[in-house]
Amino acid sequence: MTLTDILPHNRSTIDHMQLVLLCREKDFKYFGMNKAFKPLISDPKLLEEQGIVTDDGIVKGALVAISGDNLGSHCIGDFVENFSRTSNFCRYCEIDRNTFMNEPYTCGTPRTAQSYHSHLEVLATSDTVSACGIKTDSPFNQLNYFYVCQPGLPPCLGHDMFDGIVSYDLALFVGHLVQEKHFTYVQLNRCKNQFKYQGNDANSKPADMLLPLFVGDRIKDPSENEVWQLILQLREIVELVCAPAITTGQVAYLKVLIEEYVCSRQRLFPSGRVKPKHRYLCHYPQLIFQFGPLICLWTLCFESKHTFFKQCARKLHNFKNL
Repeated sequence: MTLTDILPHNRSTIDHMQLVLLCREKDFKYFGMNKAFKPLISDPKLLEEQGIVTDDGIVKGALVAISGDNLGSHCIGDFVENFSRTSNFCRYCEIDRNTFMNEPYTCGTPRTAQSYHSHLEVLATSDTVSACGIKTDSPFNQLNYFYVCQPGLPPCLGHDMFDGIVSYDLALFVGHLVQEKHFTYVQLNRCKNQFKYQGNDANSKPADMLLPLFVGDRIKDPSENEVWQLILQLREIVELVCAPAITTGQVAYLKVLIEEYVCSRQRLFPSGRVKPKHRYLCHYPQLIFQFGPLICLWTLCFESKHTFFKQCARKLHNFKNL
């Protein structure tokens, strides 16, 4: 847990993150989410209603968002966790899989607290396991100022983009350019290894972002090559969604850019089916308006804190309750 009213660059350091709950996975599955999260929910509820007494008076607070990967966020919100088979797999809108496959850039009806409750009523009066992608009521909806459909479950750029869209789509695009004999994998690897990195890039070596510099001069008619233009569009999308600050005009441009990218990708690679993460990407412009720059809410900084606890366990040789 961290505080959202401190500066983002301070909030992302592990010193400002606090461990609030530990639960073994087998206990979580056995006792269920309601019992596992009960002590966690009681504290924010107390903070909402009574607050904390300080020298300057009573200070109240509220839960703003719960960061996590898609599987974790769907678990928190009690949405279905099978992304490959479920019809309604998106936690931000009610789009169904058939519509998404035919028109991946189209957003469905946004999920709201009212629609969430209406689907819960359907579940209560039927024998179905889920209704419009909802399994049951999330215990976090007990809080006064938080609701999983506000939305309260932001996306994680690290999992959606770098572990998903960028790695999958870039491999698809590069493979196509190699088949068209613009360059070979040997030439690409040679250019990457011989490239002279400067400053901090010498340690991180962001090869994906520098791909246009590696092989851009080998592309025949780059302005006319639609696949190459897709690579440039994807690079621009990544730069905008990862920006620490973004203007309203840039968000509007991002929306158009994402729609063009997803539409062109489906047209040029019909056999390379779009993924649920492409669906989440289409929601990014609206989510930026609601949450601010999404880079401030990704889970990688919290995973750094998780690494810290695992290192403590190794050094202390104490693995109880971990």
